[in-house]
Amino acid sequence: MQGSKCGLGFQMNLTKSDFEKYRVNEVLARTENKHGTFSYWSICGDEARRHENAGDETGVALFRLFNCLSSMYFELSDAQSPLKPMMISAEGKRTCVPEDLCEEELKFLSEIVHFVTETPMRARIADVIWLCKRDHTSARLAHQSYLESVDLEKLTHDMREHVIRAMQIATLLKSADLLEEPMSLAQQIADKELESGEIGSWHYMTVWLAQYDKPYRESYADQLWDKATEVEITGDTGFAIHLRERAIEIYKESKNPDRTREAQIELVELLERYAASDAENGDYWSAQIRIEKAIKLHRKISDEKEQREKLQLLSNEYGKKSNENMDWQQTTTEVSGDELENLNRLTRSVIERLEGKTLEEALQTLAYSPHQVSHQWAKERVEEFKSKSISYQIASFRTLNEAGKVINREMALATTSYHAALLRQIIVGSEIGPAIQKINSEHVVDTVALTRIFEKTDIIPKSQLKTFTYAMMAGLNFEFVSVAHILPPLIENALRTVLTSMGVVTSKINSQLIEEEQPLGWILRHQAIKRILGENLLFDLITLLDHSDDDKGFNLRNQVSHGLLTDDAYFQNSEGFIESHIHIIYLWWLALKLSLLIKKTKQQE
Repeated sequence: MQGSKCGLGFQMNLTKSDFEKYRVNEVLARTENKHGTFSYWSICGDEARRHENAGDETGVALFRLFNCLSSMYFELSDAQSPLKPMMISAEGKRTCVPEDLCEEELKFLSEIVHFVTETPMRARIADVIWLCKRDHTSARLAHQSYLESVDLEKLTHDMREHVIRAMQIATLLKSADLLEEPMSLAQQIADKELESGEIGSWHYMTVWLAQYDKPYRESYADQLWDKATEVEITGDTGFAIHLRERAIEIYKESKNPDRTREAQIELVELLERYAASDAENGDYWSAQIRIEKAIKLHRKISDEKEQREKLQLLSNEYGKKSNENMDWQQTTTEVSGDELENLNRLTRSVIERLEGKTLEEALQTLAYSPHQVSHQWAKERVEEFKSKSISYQIASFRTLNEAGKVINREMALATTSYHAALLRQIIVGSEIGPAIQKINSEHVVDTVALTRIFEKTDIIPKSQLKTFTYAMMAGLNFEFVSVAHILPPLIENALRTVLTSMGVVTSKINSQLIEEEQPLGWILRHQAIKRILGENLLFDLITLLDHSDDDKGFNLRNQVSHGLLTDDAYFQNSEGFIESHIHIIYLWWLALKLSLLIKKTKQQE
């Protein structure tokens, strides 16, 4: 994490002889899977720690620098500043970016860049120098090294990014000669992936080709449009729609308004057709989503009210049937007929309670809903399992994540968070999900309407009201990527603000006499927060956002900030909800509850 204004904060000048003495090239060469610079991050960090244990400050400074360089990740949509920090903490600390490097470090990198034998690292160093110093010689070296790192027989995503970055550098240098080679290589990659059936990767490269091969933009859009027709035949209508949307964007960029409008009109018709097909198969939720997308697109291309009213009537019809059909669905857990009917009765009860209410009343009804996860109930289930399970008493357990790492050595059934997760699955499926559908079918929900509601909250600081409203709007739109990334730090800061307003000091002085904010775990376990939230609501937040030896929580804040969740956590799949997706939806409801339930009284209370 960067705390010094000058690079990594070491008061020493590295030299080329240090680079040679510490055999940096040999260290880098030990790295396996050299697809991109991030491959070197771990080994450089290990070397820095080894030298730190030996008291060797020069070795620490040298490998910390290379660790820093390899940690940055590409955000290629920002061609002028594409290297971003690997991590940003809730407290605002982050890993390094090019601008953090001081003059002495940049001078050292300029001296050794031509002697770095690992091409991905050489490309990264040259690119950093170019970004910081605008040195055209370094830009050309970065361009050349990025291309040298590509192996057409062993293609990886990093290699695709290297080709794209080479195109960007050539464009920034305004060099048609330099652009020719990466364009040709990008086309070879696209052709290879199309031939092997990797349509997703082909689409990725084709979109970038369209951006830099301006004379032929329209032909790339035609390719995407034609490929969408082939994809929809396979039944993947969602990806086919995405391909057509990207094609429309490129038609716009190619300044062909007639073709753009023609494609937009066709897409509206296709969305209506896909929606009808979904409805025939009983999937009214997908049908409604597609009609709503068709309505938004229709607004951009036509003032024809009759067509739009027809689409709106379809949206209302699908939304109504979606709510009626939103009974609890069995996934991997067997539910008896009586239990299933009880859950369906609960769903119908939720829909009835929201009937005819204003938007604000509907949200309050959902927020004040009596359902909750009981800490005492979860503890009783754990104690019962431990006392009755022979396997628990004689066997040892370990839980692995998708990468094969041991993340827990306690059997799941022996943790309160596991039983809490079971209840959340029922609550989300039978109450929260149907309630969101009902609210959307009866109200035109936008950020203006939500802002008027949430500006009355006492727990969210006014300086973060827009961000909070955006996250709540995203949840109502079933866009849970935004929910997961925005709400955990906002909830943490909201609770910190509550403590501060009560006169509680929420910071500490570290060993360097710098004042730092206390972490989330400290805040959640403060007695004042427990008094405000109560045992059950606090238990919900701890097992969702945090992790400890006692709680074994899901640790959502950490999972999101370190990029550990897969796409399934954010998007509903055809087989139902996975646990992480349930947690994110439930967190959205908890944020709604906190925003409408917590009210200020006297400061000392």
